[in-house]
Amino acid sequence: MKLIYVCRKCNLLGGQSRIAWELAKEAVREGHDVHLVARRFPALSEETPTDLGVHCHSVFQLPKMFGSWRFRSFAHLSSSSAFRLAGDTGVVHGFGDSYRQDIITLGNVDWKHSVYIPGRVPDATAVQVKTQSFLDPRLRFLVAVSQQMRRDILEYVPTLNPDKVKVIYPGIDPSRFSPGSREKVREALSKSYGIDRSLSWIVFGAGGDFEKRNIETIQRALLRLKNRKDWAFLFVGAKENQVSWSKDLRDRTWFLGHLDDVGQVFPGCDLMVYPAWFDEYSLVCLEAMAAGLPLVLSKTVGVSEIVSSSNQQMGFIQNPADFSEIVSRISELLDNPDLRRKIGADNARVADRFVWKNVYQQYAQLYQDVERMKRNS
Repeated sequence: MKLIYVCRKCNLLGGQSRIAWELAKEAVREGHDVHLVARRFPALSEETPTDLGVHCHSVFQLPKMFGSWRFRSFAHLSSSSAFRLAGDTGVVHGFGDSYRQDIITLGNVDWKHSVYIPGRVPDATAVQVKTQSFLDPRLRFLVAVSQQMRRDILEYVPTLNPDKVKVIYPGIDPSRFSPGSREKVREALSKSYGIDRSLSWIVFGAGGDFEKRNIETIQRALLRLKNRKDWAFLFVGAKENQVSWSKDLRDRTWFLGHLDDVGQVFPGCDLMVYPAWFDEYSLVCLEAMAAGLPLVLSKTVGVSEIVSSSNQQMGFIQNPADFSEIVSRISELLDNPDLRRKIGADNARVADRFVWKNVYQQYAQLYQDVERMKRNS
């Protein structure tokens, strides 16, 4: 089978491109003819697309001076390129950046941001591209990464056939996040950054859009916890000069920047805080679960649908605006290391079910369905 994946930003820092890359690797292992269409191809990992047998196709995009038209140019040109490659029976799998595809896996419901995120105005270009792709009559399946996202899609486009809108949760490679590597990871980070190993390490991870992830309320919660001397805060996804951060927290915060492999950090931590206003899924939270961490998490984050029952009881934030609730949840976990470890172990068992091979098999069924539909038509 010929499979064409279309993803504008082809790197491992974004959830969508991570999904595209991992599915492409699994498809190659299954013996399929796999192509990747993107604006450009930075170094993805030690395994390059060429090494793995993935055929890469660069698509032109207008420069920044053209504003929103640069994204529309990619949406148009990538659609044309992908379907030329697909021929009559190949399957085109897009990730929200192109106008036409057989299958879309959607990472953002941009039109809902003004509802979920205070003061956020939806991105008109992103909404336009997604809307046009939803309404394309050649679209066979639309995949949401959470049940919440599926509800948002069907509310936004009530004419969509609900049977076409599937939910497939993204996956991970659990071997990268072994809780058993805790002491080794802590030793390495302590040597590199000078983080006190006797402290409890609280971690936050995001590659951008810190407003959406509610970083301001996290700061307020940590300032309230400043009188405690038993924690350190690890910020994964940004350097110090990229975030507006209180000077009163500088001595307790370590900025680790963008990391291709958060498995170098998460297993050494004690808990993750992620009280986002809203997140359609949050792959980074699943990675923290795989590392054996409990989550202090908003119920408006898609991954909350799959966390362990023990984490649901102890770690959920009902109101992302209430920093005192975040303080309470963090304090409970800091004060109860046995409970922390139990919740973390429960989360790790849940995460083990979401290996990429299992995720790919769900998509493989859709690929077969699409190929059969195209042959019959």
